[in-house]
This record gives sequence, structure tokens and C-alpha cells, in this order.
Amino acid sequence: MSLMDFFKPTPTVRVDKLREEMNGPHRDEILVLDVRQPEENQHSRIPGSVLIPLGEIPQRMGELDKSKKIFVYCRSGNRSAAAGGMLLSSGFKEVYNVDGGMFAWDGLVATGGLGAGMVFLSPGAPFDEVVAASWAMEEGSAAFYRFILDELDPGEARAVLEELAGSEKGHMDSIREIYNNLAGQDIAGATSKYRGEGCCLEGGVKLSDAKEWAKSATMDDILEFSMGVEANSYDLYTKLAREAKDDKTTKFFQALAAEEWKHLLKMSTLLKMDV
Repeated sequence: MSLMDFFKPTPTVRVDKLREEMNGPHRDEILVLDVRQPEENQHSRIPGSVLIPLGEIPQRMGELDKSKKIFVYCRSGNRSAAAGGMLLSSGFKEVYNVDGGMFAWDGLVATGGLGAGMVFLSPGAPFDEVVAASWAMEEGSAAFYRFILDELDPGEARAVLEELAGSEKGHMDSIREIYNNLAGQDIAGATSKYRGEGCCLEGGVKLSDAKEWAKSATMDDILEFSMGVEANSYDLYTKLAREAKDDKTTKFFQALAAEEWKHLLKMSTLLKMDV
């Protein structure tokens, strides 16, 4: 089984499709959701859109009408893809990520779209296999953050990225223990096929692709992509907490989810809002 068998894509639409829906006869049946920061929304926005920053989605998704077709956008498509995945995971039926985000709406070329095809976990995968996959993805994410720290200049984001790289390593140790208790064997054998440059970060993006993309990306693009990665990780651990068979495992994955969300919020304060 491939790691990607655990995932399915978040549907994506182009801005011309969104404009068509907004100008069509069923405008009252759609909702356009902006998941950027308030400062970004004040600078520019899609007319009629509702603002709920990515970091507030878990607490505020109850404000959204599940009967409506929801189009989610951000700066370039990374954060909105992750937000869309969380909504779909929570029972929303029609959610679409706006490809290219505000950049595309304004007619610009989006340079930060590596995570635009971010994916969310499909139901039905065996619990212990998803735990093993999450360990491999933590390893991939740690390697990506370390690559940014060692090969690029992260500037003021260095401290947060150092924290991220360290915490992913800590998560790996904890997940290994959980898996060993579940499966009665060490996790290394179950994850060998997911590891190396072809392995995936949380969210399903290949490590090798992420490294190559980062070489020419801006630090804002990297931060936005990383926010999407952490949001996908939050979504994954929230699901594992719901599906766990005992209270100890539930609390463990709830704690991991909370930590990933804390990281996402820290990165949101570093993302420049003048674009």
C-alpha cells in the first residue's frame, strides 16, 4: 500500500469558475471563505467573502452553512487547501479550494502553490497503518525544516523553524511507542517503504519536491506552505484521536494536534501581510 492510499485530494477550482458561480443565478447557494489573516483581508478581498483565519477554523466552522457550496481561498492556495480538507473531514459536502488564491483573483502568477493540492485523510485506513504513516510524515517534515535551516536563510523565522524541526523529532519518538504497543513490533519495519527523498511530508507532498521548490521560493511562500503542512497534521491527529480505542491513545493524539496548531499560529504571526 502506498502512503498516498491513505489520502484523497481536496477538490480545486480556478478563479474563472468561482466568478461564474458568483455571477450565476444560484449566488445565494454558495459561500466564499477567506482563511487569510485579518490584515491581509483588509488589504484586498474577494467581494462578499467571509473571513475566518485558518487558525480559527476548528473553533468557528460551526458558523458555516453545511448546505452551501463553499469556495475557500487564501494568498496562493496553500492555507485554503488545508482549511478545505478540514471542512470536508468535518462533514461539509461541497468544499473547493480556489487555485492560486488571491494572486489568481488579481490576475497575478501564484509562486507559492506547492501545497495547493494538499490532501486530507480518507476514512477506512487501518488505524495502526495510519499511525505508521504519520511517523514517516513527521520524519519528512523534520527533514524539510532542517533543509530550510541549513541550506537557506530563514531570517526571523529561524526560531520557529528550529522549534518545528525539534518537535517533529519528539513526535516520532512518541508515535513509535504508541505503534509498538498497538502492533507489537517496532515501527521501522512498517515505514521503510515511506522513507527517503520520496517520502511525504504531512499533507502528502514529497520531500524531494518540497526541497526543490523551496530553493526558489520566498520565505513567505515557505511559511504559508508550512502552515498548510501543520494544518494537515492537525487534521490527521484529530482523526486519530477520534478513532483511538483507548483513552490514553486519544489524549496522546489530542496533545499532538494541539501542538501542531500552536506551531501554525506562531507561523501566522511571521507571515508578512503587505501582499
